[in-house]
Amino acid sequence: MKPHGKRSLPKLPPPVKKEATAAIAIRPVLPGNLRSSQSVPSDAEETIRQLEKVVSEFMIQYPSHTQRIPALRPGEHPLIAFVRSMAASMAAKQEQLEKLNQEVIEAAKEKERFFANMSHEVRTPMNGIFGMVNLLLEMDLDPVQREHLETIHCSSESLLNILDDILDYAKLNAKEMQLKPRPFELQKLIREVLLVYKANADSKHLHLSATICETLPERFVADDLRLKQVLSNLTSNAIKFTDHGEVTVTVQGHRKAGRDQLLFQVRDSGIGISEEAGATLFSPFRQIDSAKPRSHSGTGLGLAISKNLVELMGGRIWFESEPGVGTTFFFTIDYEPAGQEQDEDLIHRRRLPSPTEVPSQRGHGGRSKVLLVEDNLVNQKVARLTLEQLGCDVTLASNGREAVDLAEGPLTFDLILMDVNMPVMDGFEATTSIRRLDHPNAATPIIAMTGMVFDEDRERCLSAGMNEVMTKPFSLNDLRNRITELNRREETVTGSVALSS
Repeated sequence: MKPHGKRSLPKLPPPVKKEATAAIAIRPVLPGNLRSSQSVPSDAEETIRQLEKVVSEFMIQYPSHTQRIPALRPGEHPLIAFVRSMAASMAAKQEQLEKLNQEVIEAAKEKERFFANMSHEVRTPMNGIFGMVNLLLEMDLDPVQREHLETIHCSSESLLNILDDILDYAKLNAKEMQLKPRPFELQKLIREVLLVYKANADSKHLHLSATICETLPERFVADDLRLKQVLSNLTSNAIKFTDHGEVTVTVQGHRKAGRDQLLFQVRDSGIGISEEAGATLFSPFRQIDSAKPRSHSGTGLGLAISKNLVELMGGRIWFESEPGVGTTFFFTIDYEPAGQEQDEDLIHRRRLPSPTEVPSQRGHGGRSKVLLVEDNLVNQKVARLTLEQLGCDVTLASNGREAVDLAEGPLTFDLILMDVNMPVMDGFEATTSIRRLDHPNAATPIIAMTGMVFDEDRERCLSAGMNEVMTKPFSLNDLRNRITELNRREETVTGSVALSS
């Protein structure tokens, strides 16, 4: 054993040794002898020597840490003090990281609450505008009156589309968007998309058409609503940037890495896309340069949203373009062929645990009895007039408490339309209370009416016992279709909600 005396630092390479000596001289954190005065077994000599070297090099590379090494405790080895200091430092940093992570989570929740509240606050008054305009458009009007109302309707739809784009982008950016695959007919979906944009194409004398490969099955399992959203974005853009010629949608089968995919093409004969514009085309808030910016306005979110949705569905999106000639957008999505077993399984998984039997108290030739629960007077009036136009007898409630009282009263309802955000008692609590009643109304179908659009809002409605969720603003046709779909889905019905055509 070497004598326990004054000992210098372990030998380091020449350039480092000078720096190490200087560092220790400036910050004499560890004593010259890094070992304690106690005897050290010979087989530990090399281990301690290596540890001394590591500590010295660490102090040179991270000099700020040397200031944090505490004073030695009685009988404590300097290396132990060093490790203790580093452990305390790491624990403090871990605590800081956990605190920062919690702040980030809270900020994300606050942002989500902001978007949810913004959606509700905007959609609630828009429901009144849409509803009244739709009701007026059902009346006998002269051409000038109809044109004015259709202008209001189109402007309101544009405002709603902007809001939807912002909310969708926020959900995608926050990774909160969830796909809802279900069986659907591809030909029907394509037809519906073209029907929506036919008037726009006709107004510009464009030929709008679609071709579907004959070898493809008729039905598929995928998120048809998100697929329709992507197709709608691309078709709308194609028509917007095409002044003459045609817009064509083509669908073919495609395989990639052993997966079945659908390949969609949306081709136009429009202005085309420059190389400079194409480089950032799928970035948010980007728009294609145009000589007519006012007619080609928008949020610039449509393609960014489409890209995110396509990738969420397991595919990719790209384009080919020649300025002045036209553009073709391509995208793929994963799918499964829809068989009878899948249809039945999907229906089973969508079925709610709450009672779904729809009692009918109308008798032959009677009118459906609907309980309308809505605190906003304008929306209450719109919904009441819409239901009456569908041939329903309407009973009104201004909050959830009134709804529960009416539900356990003498009237038995065929349907309950339930607003979600109300004073006294909200729609969630009211629905839960109605489902617990010992009364026929406990089994009455309940459709939520809400301006909240996030997935968790829908899940909360379904968990409370509601059968369906209808987002404001909604039209007469939306309500009719939702009731028809509700009637069709229920397999144990003894009656259904009758609607006037």
